[in-house]
Amino acid sequence: MYALKNTATGQVISIGSVPSWATEPPAGCECVTLINAEVPQALLEFDPVSTRGELRLGIDGIVTVDEGVLRRMTDTEINAAGLLGDLKRKRCLVVDLKTRDLIVGGFDYDNSTFSSTERAQQKLTVLVGDADNIEYPLNIAQKDDTYPPYSVADKSSLLAVFSAMRVHIQSCIDDGETVKAQIRDATTYAEAAAVEDNR
Repeated sequence: MYALKNTATGQVISIGSVPSWATEPPAGCECVTLINAEVPQALLEFDPVSTRGELRLGIDGIVTVDEGVLRRMTDTEINAAGLLGDLKRKRCLVVDLKTRDLIVGGFDYDNSTFSSTERAQQKLTVLVGDADNIEYPLNIAQKDDTYPPYSVADKSSLLAVFSAMRVHIQSCIDDGETVKAQIRDATTYAEAAAVEDNR
C-alpha cells in the first residue's frame, strides 16, 4: 500500500495500491510506502475503489484525478457517483460477517461454554423438540469437547440451555444491526467509513 502526501503540507490525501504513485506521483505529491500497521483499519476492511477509472479511496473520502491534478471529491460528487451507497453496502457486509463469526463462536451458560455452530444449533433444536421423550440426565458436549460434558438433569435444564443459545444469537444479531444502522444513517463518505464495530 502507498500513501500520497501533499508535498507542501505533508498531509496524507490518499491511500491505495497504485504502483505508479511510487515512480510517477501526481504533481504536488510525494509517495510513501506503508506497512499494514500504518493503514487505517477502515481502509483494510474493503478493497480500494478500483472499478471507477482514476478514483482512489482516501482517508477523508475519495480522491480523483482531473487533468492530472489530484483533488478530493465533494460529498455531492460521491453521492452522484453512487460511491456512498457502495461503501455502506460493503461496510454492512463486513458487519454481517462479523456477526456470523460471533454467533458461531459459542455461548456461555452455567459456567460452561457451548458450541453454537449451525450444526450445534440444529442438534440442540432437535433435542428440545424431543425433550419429553429423552432419558435424563443427558450429557451435552461442551465447546471444543471440554471434559466433562455438561450434564442436563431434566427438561427444564435443557430448555434453559436452549434459551441461553437463543439469547446469544439474538444479541449478536441486535448488536450487528445497531452498527449497521449507524453506517446506514451516515450522510457523508467520511462518516460511513468512520463507524467502528467494536464487538
